[in-house]
Amino acid sequence: MKRGFTLVELMAVIIILAVISLIVFPTMVKTISKAKEDLYQNQIETLEKASKDWSVKNTEKLPEEDNSDMCYIKIGTLSLEGFIENKEVENPETGEPMTGCVLVRYNTTYNQYEFTYNEDENSCSGLQINEKTVSECK
Repeated sequence: MKRGFTLVELMAVIIILAVISLIVFPTMVKTISKAKEDLYQNQIETLEKASKDWSVKNTEKLPEEDNSDMCYIKIGTLSLEGFIENKEVENPETGEPMTGCVLVRYNTTYNQYEFTYNEDENSCSGLQINEKTVSECK
């Protein structure tokens, strides 16, 4: 008497595993993608919070409250001045460093500064909003 599986039994197991993987794989890919997007949004929130902390220490460098000027804070500045650690500045979606800047603008409607992350560092220095060139917060 032989012990073992027949070819039909082995094929049935392989087909069942293939069907299960076809069901599970797309769900796992979606879950991983969503997790990376959520982590990216958390990174942006961290950068904006670090910019708020920077602005508390550097109030003289912020745009005046009575005009519509804007300025930007480079991520490198936040890192050099100790408001973020280098490991916090990695884009989880690509694994590359985030090199953008955070735009700072005073909102007269709410009487407070707004901080918005801009992904492209190169566009920060030449950025124009309402026909005004945005300069670095210095």
